[in-house]
Amino acid sequence: MILVSGGTGFVGRFLVDALRAQGRSVRVLSRAPSLPPEWRDVDLARGDLGDPASLGRAMLDVDTVVHLAARLPAPGDDADRLFALNTQGTAALATAARGARVARFLHVSSGGVYGDGATFAPHRESDKPEPGTAYERSKLAAEEAMEGALAGSRVVHTILRPAGIYGPGRAATAAFLEEVRRRALWLHATPHVIVHPTHVSDVVQGCVRALDSEDWPGAVINLAGERALTMQEYVALTASLLGVDTRQIVVPPLVGRPVGLTVSAAFAVIGRRAPDPVQRAARRCDNRSLDTSLARERLGFDPIPLAEGLRATVQDFAARA
Repeated sequence: MILVSGGTGFVGRFLVDALRAQGRSVRVLSRAPSLPPEWRDVDLARGDLGDPASLGRAMLDVDTVVHLAARLPAPGDDADRLFALNTQGTAALATAARGARVARFLHVSSGGVYGDGATFAPHRESDKPEPGTAYERSKLAAEEAMEGALAGSRVVHTILRPAGIYGPGRAATAAFLEEVRRRALWLHATPHVIVHPTHVSDVVQGCVRALDSEDWPGAVINLAGERALTMQEYVALTASLLGVDTRQIVVPPLVGRPVGLTVSAAFAVIGRRAPDPVQRAARRCDNRSLDTSLARERLGFDPIPLAEGLRATVQDFAARA
């Protein structure tokens, strides 16, 4: 039996469907009173990451845990709320898995733990994490909490770090597509903002391949889409698929960097952190790309073409509009 936390979330729904299609026994940990009616073959474990007793009950007959549940940043959230679910909740789930003597624990973290890369090289698993936001710090702390809870046990585990996830039905994806559809002018203060879009099906593929692999205990593995590209290229590709025209202006580094550095220094003098756009303007690049060599070599990971995934997502967006 595979227990999936966050199974009713965006990635979770796709993963549960993939596991069902393979005929696997799946249980979803959820606070909801019921599951979608089409999931008649899925077991529901009513539980909460903040309720250790419910987690223990959810582990009955479970041999594998896939931990997807996470709190995403929301307006008004503070660091304590993010850490309560993402870090403390992960520790509680891993502790319950250890107590139940499950065989495997697959923890889906985030490529955001590497932070904003200041060089053009993609982040490798051996790179030192430098999370910049409260959410990213909570996800890195969750990795450490999971490893601490399972240390010395027989529960083998791995950590997957996916890059920016997009796909049909995701609110953040729809918001980006809507912005591209409506926004005629884009101003880029940093010449090289590098993004690495990852279709939800690629994350699911990585999870399933990790579950089927014997070559993963204790590993950290990056997951990301077919290729990274600059934000300008991403906007242009998206606009072309949406059938809209956009104009993009890039502020030259000789202008943007001095302004960014000056304003960032001014904020530092008063003991405050400059806004993210200002900090980005001061850098040569803002690189969110991931090196996926390890996933390809150890898991046989093979992401779908970016144009294919984005086209399907745009078509779904248009159908919902």
